[in-house]
Amino acid sequence: MDPNEEIEVDESGHCDVRYRGLEQLDERLFEGGVASRITSLDLSHNSLTNVPKSIGFLSGLQELNVACNNLTSIDGDGIAKLKQLRVLKLNGNAISSIPSSIGRCKRLETLIISENKLTEVPATLSDCSAL
Repeated sequence: MDPNEEIEVDESGHCDVRYRGLEQLDERLFEGGVASRITSLDLSHNSLTNVPKSIGFLSGLQELNVACNNLTSIDGDGIAKLKQLRVLKLNGNAISSIPSSIGRCKRLETLIISENKLTEVPATLSDCSAL
């Protein structure tokens, strides 16, 4: 992402950073003013290799789309802090395991994990009763 390019969050809290060739998340996403307004974050179709622990700073995040990247892992500590998360799209990556801490996302209603390298899913998914 061009460091001078503005990160925009629309009035509904949606932040769209698709198709930007990102290899890592721009830390500006986690700064006070921006982070507090984001409820939906679309990072799909980039070149991300991981979702860092700092994703947990987006405490109001309800939807996270990281589909079609180069992800091999998801940080369990970061995901576990997303207490408002309802939709998580991880499809089209190279993820080999889902962290067991995903069970702490009690409001999770939709989880899309197709087209990955998963051989099993954590038993804690059963803790996501809205799923």
